[in-house]
Amino acid sequence: MKNKKLCLSSAVPLVIFFVGVFFLASCGKTAQAFLEGSYAGVSESEWNVTLTLKKGGVAEIIMSTWAPGEYEKRESDKTTGRWSAKGNIVTLEYKGITETFIYDDNLSLAELGFKGGAPGLKQIRAADEKAIIGYYSLWKLPHKFGN
Repeated sequence: MKNKKLCLSSAVPLVIFFVGVFFLASCGKTAQAFLEGSYAGVSESEWNVTLTLKKGGVAEIIMSTWAPGEYEKRESDKTTGRWSAKGNIVTLEYKGITETFIYDDNLSLAELGFKGGAPGLKQIRAADEKAIIGYYSLWKLPHKFGN
């Protein structure tokens, strides 16, 4: 009887450990899933940048430019990379460049001339001069402002 109690009492901490590990792993995946999606810079000039954070840590950046009044003839360059997150800090890596953003579910729209805020990403460290996104803020798509 003592062996059965000993066996059961040593199994309980093991079960608790595995439940805890599963819970922590699920939380990490949920945080990344929440960040997944497309984010775009808003500009009145002849350019646009869209960052898409995909499942599995895959990132896609599309930079588009066009001549004034010729949006239909825009040229786009696509760059792929990797992304990861720790809490609301997003790290983006591509072509040997690292950009670091903070996710804010109420990123100010003041730089666009609007009041309030919307979910978005903002650079939190000095951007490499070769960075595609650089110091531009990106708001999660779809958004209802700037239309």
